[in-house]
Amino acid sequence: MNSVTSKECEVPKPGPSDDSESSNLYTWETEFTSVEIADMQSDDPYLAKTFRMMRVGTRAPVKEMVTLSPEARHSWVIWGSLVLVENVIYRKFQRFNETHDCL
Repeated sequence: MNSVTSKECEVPKPGPSDDSESSNLYTWETEFTSVEIADMQSDDPYLAKTFRMMRVGTRAPVKEMVTLSPEARHSWVIWGSLVLVENVIYRKFQRFNETHDCL
C-alpha cells in the first residue's frame, strides 16, 4: 500500500461549524510549514534523539534507549511505523477501511 496524505487521513477540527457542508479540517500542514515542524521536532526533548536517528537512518541500540524518558523510548518502540518526509517525522497508520496507509 502507498502512504498518502489525503482527505481520508485528515482529522476534523473540533468546534462548531457554521456550514454543515464545508469541511473544517485541521492538519499540522495548515498551521505550520514542514521547516517549522522539523525545527520543533529537533528541539523537542522527547523527539530530538529519534529525529537525529531517523535523519542518519540508524536506530540506537536498546541499551542506549533504556536510559531515556518513556516518551523517547516509545518512539524507539514504534520505529517501524515512523517515516521521515521533508525532515518531519510522521507515524504511518491505517484507517479502519484499510484502503491505504495514512501519515
